[in-house]
Amino acid sequence: MGKDKSKTIGKSKSNWESSSSNSGGGFIGFSAFTSSLTNATDPDFQIDSEYQVQFKKLAKKDALSRLKALEELNQMFSKIDIESDEQQYSSTSIRALLSSWDIVFKRLVNDDDRKVREWSSICLGTLGSKVGKNLAPHLKSLFGPWLFSICDQKDQSYNTALQSFNTIFPEKRRKDVFKFAHDNALHYLRENLNETIQTLGDGKSIAPEVLQDRYERCISNSLLAIEFLIDNSTSGEQQQQQDESTSTSTTTISNEIYQETFEEQFFSFLASKSIFIRKTCYRLIATIVNRVPSYSDSNLKDLSTKILGLFSEKDPTTHLFMWDAIIAFLKKYGDKAWDGVDARKHVLPRFWAFLRSAAYGSHELSYPMILPFLSFIPESVVGNNVAFFQEFFGNFIKGLEIVENIKQLGSNERATTYYLSSYLECIVYCTKKWSSHEDIVNYLINGLLSDLLLNYFGNEWNPFNEFAKLFGDALTRLLASKNESIDAKLTAMFGRVYDFTGRMLLDEIRVEGAVADPKKQAITMPTLLNRYNQYLKVNTNSTFTTNLSKRLFLFTCQHFNNANANIQDNMFSMVALLLSYNNIQSLLEPEIKDTIEFINTSIIPNIKLSIEQSNTKSVYDLFNIYQIIANDKSGSKDLTDCWQKIIELLVDQDIKYYIHLLAPMESNDRFKLASPIFDQVVIKSLKNNSHPLTTIITIDNKQHSLLSVLLSNLNNQYSPLIKNTTIVAIIEWIIDQIHLIIIGESNIDVESEHSCQYLNYAVGIVLEKTKGCDDLSSKKIRLVEETIESIIHIHHELLNADTSSNITDQLLHLFDTIVSLSNNSTSTTVLPILFNQLLQLKSPDFEFLREVTTELILKESSIDRLFELYLENVKKHRVQMNISWLQTDITPFKPNEAATSAPELESYFRLHLFVFDVLQSIKLSDVNVVQSTLSYAADSDSLLTELLTGLIAIDCSNQFSVTLLELQSMTSFKVDFIDQLIKQLDNQLTNAKWLQDIINATTTANNDNSSIMVIRNITSSMNVSGSSELKQSFCSMVVTKHLESSLQGVAKSARHLNLFQSILPMLVELKSEFVGQIRSALFSELDGMTVSMPANLDQICFKLSLLSSVVTQDDEHDITDSEGHILLKILQIIQQWHLRSRSPLMKDQPIDMDAIEIPLSQLFVIITQYAVKKNLYLSANQSQLIQSLLNQWSSINTNQDHTLLKRFNSLKIFNIILSDVENNQKYILPNTSEEYLIELSSLLISQWIAGTKNITNKSFTQLYDLYSVTLPKITKSIQFKVVQANLKAILKLIQSEHTNIQLTSYNLLKSYFTNPSVELVKAYELSEDNTEFLMSSDDFSLLLNQFEIWKQLKNSKNDRMLIKRVVGHLMAWDLLLKNYSIQDFSKKSPIIGYLNDKRKISTLLSCIFAVTKKDIGSDYFFYEEFPRSDEYTYPYVQTICGYMIYLVVKSLPSAARSWWTDDCTSKTSQQVDTYITKYISPLIIKNEIQLVNGHREPAGSNFTLRGSQSIREVQANYEKDEITISLSLQIPDAYPLRVLHAEFSKRVGVTEMQWPFSSTAQFRNSNVKIAKTNSMPVAFISGSKHLTVKSTCPLCQVELQ
Repeated sequence: MGKDKSKTIGKSKSNWESSSSNSGGGFIGFSAFTSSLTNATDPDFQIDSEYQVQFKKLAKKDALSRLKALEELNQMFSKIDIESDEQQYSSTSIRALLSSWDIVFKRLVNDDDRKVREWSSICLGTLGSKVGKNLAPHLKSLFGPWLFSICDQKDQSYNTALQSFNTIFPEKRRKDVFKFAHDNALHYLRENLNETIQTLGDGKSIAPEVLQDRYERCISNSLLAIEFLIDNSTSGEQQQQQDESTSTSTTTISNEIYQETFEEQFFSFLASKSIFIRKTCYRLIATIVNRVPSYSDSNLKDLSTKILGLFSEKDPTTHLFMWDAIIAFLKKYGDKAWDGVDARKHVLPRFWAFLRSAAYGSHELSYPMILPFLSFIPESVVGNNVAFFQEFFGNFIKGLEIVENIKQLGSNERATTYYLSSYLECIVYCTKKWSSHEDIVNYLINGLLSDLLLNYFGNEWNPFNEFAKLFGDALTRLLASKNESIDAKLTAMFGRVYDFTGRMLLDEIRVEGAVADPKKQAITMPTLLNRYNQYLKVNTNSTFTTNLSKRLFLFTCQHFNNANANIQDNMFSMVALLLSYNNIQSLLEPEIKDTIEFINTSIIPNIKLSIEQSNTKSVYDLFNIYQIIANDKSGSKDLTDCWQKIIELLVDQDIKYYIHLLAPMESNDRFKLASPIFDQVVIKSLKNNSHPLTTIITIDNKQHSLLSVLLSNLNNQYSPLIKNTTIVAIIEWIIDQIHLIIIGESNIDVESEHSCQYLNYAVGIVLEKTKGCDDLSSKKIRLVEETIESIIHIHHELLNADTSSNITDQLLHLFDTIVSLSNNSTSTTVLPILFNQLLQLKSPDFEFLREVTTELILKESSIDRLFELYLENVKKHRVQMNISWLQTDITPFKPNEAATSAPELESYFRLHLFVFDVLQSIKLSDVNVVQSTLSYAADSDSLLTELLTGLIAIDCSNQFSVTLLELQSMTSFKVDFIDQLIKQLDNQLTNAKWLQDIINATTTANNDNSSIMVIRNITSSMNVSGSSELKQSFCSMVVTKHLESSLQGVAKSARHLNLFQSILPMLVELKSEFVGQIRSALFSELDGMTVSMPANLDQICFKLSLLSSVVTQDDEHDITDSEGHILLKILQIIQQWHLRSRSPLMKDQPIDMDAIEIPLSQLFVIITQYAVKKNLYLSANQSQLIQSLLNQWSSINTNQDHTLLKRFNSLKIFNIILSDVENNQKYILPNTSEEYLIELSSLLISQWIAGTKNITNKSFTQLYDLYSVTLPKITKSIQFKVVQANLKAILKLIQSEHTNIQLTSYNLLKSYFTNPSVELVKAYELSEDNTEFLMSSDDFSLLLNQFEIWKQLKNSKNDRMLIKRVVGHLMAWDLLLKNYSIQDFSKKSPIIGYLNDKRKISTLLSCIFAVTKKDIGSDYFFYEEFPRSDEYTYPYVQTICGYMIYLVVKSLPSAARSWWTDDCTSKTSQQVDTYITKYISPLIIKNEIQLVNGHREPAGSNFTLRGSQSIREVQANYEKDEITISLSLQIPDAYPLRVLHAEFSKRVGVTEMQWPFSSTAQFRNSNVKIAKTNSMPVAFISGSKHLTVKSTCPLCQVELQ
C-alpha cells in the first residue's frame, strides 16, 4: 500500500517487502537499516544508534515485540528537545529521524495488531509535538498514512491518530494542513486502492484470513480517508471564499483531481465480495455527490446506473450507507437522476425484489427509507394509471411473509412495526398525491386500506402489535387532506367494519375449528373485543371512530334482551367496552337525549329480567354498565332515583348481588348510596345466625365482603351505608360469634377481609373477662377448654391466611395467660384438646403444638398423660403401611398395597410425628424418654409395640405428603430410640413380652408386614449397638423357637422366610452354623428340581429367594463349582418353564409364573455375578431368558413397590454387565451387540428422567441410588449419544433437589461436555468490530448466568434447596471449563468470546471468592475433580468454590489475572494474592514442572529442558557447534497471577544482532506453553541459530516478550 515515489523509499522497497511479509504487516526488514540506513552516506538516514535498535525491533514478527518497541520509542520521542545543543537533537539528526520514521509509519498504519497501529499514532503525535516546524518538510509524505490511521480508529471511543493530529495542529491551522498536503495524501490513498491481497503479503507464510483482513482494512480505510479528506478540503462556494479570506495558505483545491481517483478503481469495489469494502464505497458515494459536484455532474449517467442499481445489495449491514447514497443522489439531482437509466429494466426490478425480500432483513433501516425513495420516483416512471401502484404494493405485501417468519431474538415485533408504518405512510402519500385519479384512490383505500382494517377486525391472527396506533395516525393524515372523495371512501370502509361487527355480535359468523393455515383463522369474539379495546384506546378522538362507537352502542342496546345467552353476553361486553372510552352522553346523542332515560328504559328493565331468569352473569354485566355511567365524573345527572330502583330489585336476592353492585362504586357523595334496604338485609342476616356478612367475593383481583362494602369505600376508609344502630348490632353479633367459637358452635370464615380485626377484638374481651379469676370452677374449666380450642383453631387459620403478626401475638399471649391462671391439672384439660385439634386441623402447626405440649409436660411432669392419649388415639387410627422393600433384604411375596385411605394415613402419620417430635424435644431437656416408656405403669408393652410400629413410618413407601416428609426426617430419633432401648434392656430383651408378641405376629399375621419391619429395625440396631451375648441369645431364640432350626421351618411360609431374612445379617456376623446348614440343604433340594412344572410355585419361590439371600449375605463363602452347576441347572429348568407357560396349551392351567419373577430377579443377580467371576458363558437359552426378562423388567412403569424390586434387580444386573462391559456382556448376553446396549441404555436413562418427576416414596430414592452408580458406567460413547438426545431434560436435573439425581445428571453430562465434537459456542460476526457469541443451548446458558443466587445464598446459608441450586450452578461451570480444556484452537476462541461478553468470568470469580474459605489449613489445596459430599451444607459450597477458583486460574489464567487486576478492591486483591500463593500456585507449579520434566526430545537433539519445583525454575539449554544458549525462567510465588522472569545466562557464539533479547526480560500474561504444559512460556531454538519464541495466545490475549 501507499508507496512514496521518492528515491530513497524506492531503494528500500524490496528489502521492506521481503522482510515484512511474515510480520503481520509490520515494519520493514532491518537489513534495510543495516545496509541502506546505518551505513548510508545520505545524511537523511544517519539516525542515533538507540533509535536504530528500536527500529530493528519493529521488524520482529511477534506483535508484542513491536508494541514494546513503540512504547520505548514514545518515551524516547518525549525526551526530544530541539532547543538543546546536544548532537542527537540537532536539525540534521531530527531530519534523519523524521525520514526514517516516515518509512516506518507507512507500514505500521496497517499492522495486523490493533494496539501496534494505535501506538504508532501515539508515537507520531509525541514526535510531531516535539519537533515542531521540523515536521513540515515531511508532512506531505506523512499526511496520507496519517489520514489512513485516523479512519482506522474512526469507530473507537478514543482515536489516538486524530488526537495526535489535533494536538500538533491548532484548529485554525488544520484547514491549511489539508490544503497543503491534499494532493500527496490523495495520491498515497489512490495507490492503496490499487493494492491486492497478493501485493500485501506472502500467501505461503501468512494465513489467508490474515491477508484478507489486511486487504479489507487497506481498502476500506483508504476509502474512508478519501471521504475524510473530501469533507475537510472541499466546501460550498461561500464557505470556500470565507476560508480563502482567512487562510494563510495560497494552495487551492481542484475538484478535477478526483476524476482520476474514481475512474481508476473506485467503482469496481461496488462488486467486491467484502461487505466492509462495499459498505465503505456506499458511504463515500454520498460524500462524492454532496462535496464533489464537478465530478458527479460530469459523470451523472454512470452514477445513475451504479447508484440506482444498488438495490441488489443483500447484506443488511450495508443498507444504511446504501440508502444514504441513493437518497443523497436523488435529493441532489431529482428527476435528472433518472434520465440516464432505464428505470423499468434496471431499477424497478431490483427494487421490487428488495421489497419482496423484506429489505433482506434491514427492517429498521430500510422501511423508513421507502417513502422518501418513492417520493423521488418521477411521474414519468409512475404513469397515470394504477399499474405502478399494484406492482409496488403487491411486492410490498409479499415481503410481509418474510417479516412474519423472522425468528431473531426480540426482532419480530419491531420488524412488523416498521413494515406497517412504512406501508401505511406510502398509502397515505400516494392517496394524497394522486387524489385526483379515482382509480388509484379507489385501489389504495377500498383495496389496500380497507383490507388491512378488515383483516385486523376479522382475522384471529394479527402480525402487527402497533396496528391501532399506526392506522389511526394514517387515518388522521388522510383526514387532514379534507378531500370529499377520500372521506366518502373512508366512511364506506368503516361501514363495512360496522356491518361485520354487528354480524359477529349477533353470532351470525360461525368460527369453525382450526384451519390448515392459522393466518386465515376467523376471529373469535374475545379477540374481536380485545382488538376494539386496543383500537379505541388510541383512536378515541377520530370522527370515524366516534361515529362507529355511536352506531355500535345503539345496536347493542337494541339487543340487550336477546334470548340467546351468548349474544346477550356479546352485547354487554361491547357496551362496557364502548363506555370505557366514551362519555355516555356522546354515545347517546342524538338518538337518545337523556342518560336517566337510558338507564330507566334499557338498564333497569334488563336487570329485572336477568334476575328473574337467574342469569347472574347478565346481572353483573348490567351492574358494570351502570357503574361506568355512575362513575363518569363528567356527568352531572342525579342518579339517586335510578339507584334506589336498582336496590329495590335486589330485595330478598343473593347477598352477592349487593357486593357486586357496591364494590366498584366510586361516588364522592357516598351517603347518596345509603338505603334502608341495606339495614334490613344486615338485620335479617344477623337474626338468621348465618354468616353472609363475611362471605368473600373476588372482584378485579380484590376481595370483598358485604360487611366491607357497607362500612368502607374503595379506599378502605370508614364510610358506612347503614345506620349506627345497625353497626351496633353487627358488633354485638361479632361478640356472640367469638363466644360461639369458644364453645365450638361456629365455623366463621376467618379468611374474610375484616374477620381478623373482629377476632382480635374478641380476644380482648376474653382477656378482660378472665382477668383476675383465681379459682377454676367447673364452668371456668369448660371455658378454658373451649378457649384453648378456639385459640388453636384461630392460630392456624390466621397462619394459613398469612394475617398480620400482631393478632397472632395476642392469641399466643392469651394462651400464656390461661396457662398461667390455671392450676397443675392444666395438662389433663389441655392435652386432649391438643390431640383432637392435631387430627382435625387441615394443616396443623406442629411446631406450635409441640412447644405448647412440651411446656405443659415439663411443667407438670405429665408424660404419662401423653402416653395415655397416644395409645387411646393410635388404636382408633391404626393403619397398614406400605413397606419399602428396596431398603431391606426381605423378599415380598404377593404383597398387597395397603388399602388404607389417605385421611386415615394422614391421621396416623400426624399422631406419630407429633408424639415423636414431643419426645425428642423432651429428651433435649434431659428426660430419659426410653426409661419413661418402660416405666409407663398402665401398659408399657402396648406402648412400646405401638411406638416401634410407628417408627416404621419413617421408612415406609407410602405416597409422600408434607406430614410424611417431616416424619421421615426423624431417622436419627428412630435410631437413637431403638439403640437406647436395646442398651436399657440388654440381656433382658429376649424375655420381654412385647418382643415375643411382635415375633409371634411376624409368623401369624396375614397381610400386615409391620411386625417384620419392627424386627428388622431391632436387629439392625442390635448389629450396631448390641453385645455379642445379646445377639447370640436373640438369634438362638428366633431359630429354635420360631424357625424350628431347619430349612422346613424357614421355608414354611413367606412370613417365616421374612423372619429368617431379617436376622440373617446377624447370623452371618456370628458365623452361625445354621446358615451353612440352610445353604447346603437348599442346594441339595434345588438340585432335585425337574422340568416338570409344579402346580404351586410357592415353595420354589421361597427357596429361590432364600438361596439368593444366603448367597448374597454369606459373602465369605464363594459359590463352588458344584453349586454353580446347580444354579445354571435351575436357570435352565426355569427357562423351560417360562417357555411352557407362554404356550397356548397352558393358558387354562392355574400356574402363575409372574409370582416367581421377584425370586427369579434375585437369582439372576447371583448367577450373573457367578458367571462373570468364573468367566463363564451362559448358554443361548439361559441368556435368552435373562435378556427377555431384563427387557421386561426394565420397562416397568408402575410405582408399586414389589414391581420396583424387579426393576431394581434388573438394574443390578445391568450394573454387573457395565462393570466390565467388553467381557461381561459376552458372558451374560453373548448374542447381543452394542446396539442392544445403546437401546437398553437409552431406555434406562429415559426411565430415569421420567421417574425424576415422580419420586414419591423412599423406594424410588433407593432405586435412584442404584441409578447413580449404574448410569455413569455406561460407555462414554453410548452415554454421549443418549445424553445428546436428552440434553435439555438432563440439564434441568443438574439443580434437582435430590442429591443423587443431581450427581447422576452431572456424571452423564460429563460424557457430553468432554466430547471434543461438542461445539458449545458459535461466533457470528455482525461487523468488523462486532462479533456475537451464542451458546448452543439456551438452558445451559441460563444455568451459567444464575449469578443472582449468590446474593440469596449470602442471606440464606442454611437453605438446603438454595445450596443445591448453587452446587448445580457450579457444576455447570465445571462442565464448561472441562469442555474448554479439551477443545482445539478454533473452538476455544468462541468460548473465550462468550465468557468475555459481560465479563462472566470476573462475575463468577467475584461470587465464589467471597464465599471461599480463605484459610483451609496448612495442607496444600488439592482438587482434580469436582468435590463430592453427602451433606449439602454451606462449608461444602465453600469447598467447591475453592475448587472452581483453582480450575479457573488453571484453565483461564489471563481471565483470572484480569479479574484480579481490574475488578478487585485493594483489600480483595491482597486476599486473592495470599490465597493463590498459598493454595493454588503450588499445585499449578507442581503440575507444570512435571509436564516439563516429562518432555522428551528426539534422539540426537541438542535441546534440553528441565524444571525444579523446589526452586521454582525451568532451565532450557541449546548447544550446536560453537553456540551455547541457556534460558532460565523464574516462577513467582503467585504464579500465574504474577509474571515470569527470564534470565539469559549465556550467549556464546551469538552476535548482538542475532540475539533478540536483552539481558533480562519480563513475561507478561504468560499463557503459552512450556513444551506441552498449560500456562508457561518457553523458548525453542531453531537450527538457524536464532531464538524463536512461542507466539501470543489469541485466546487469552497473552503477550510474551
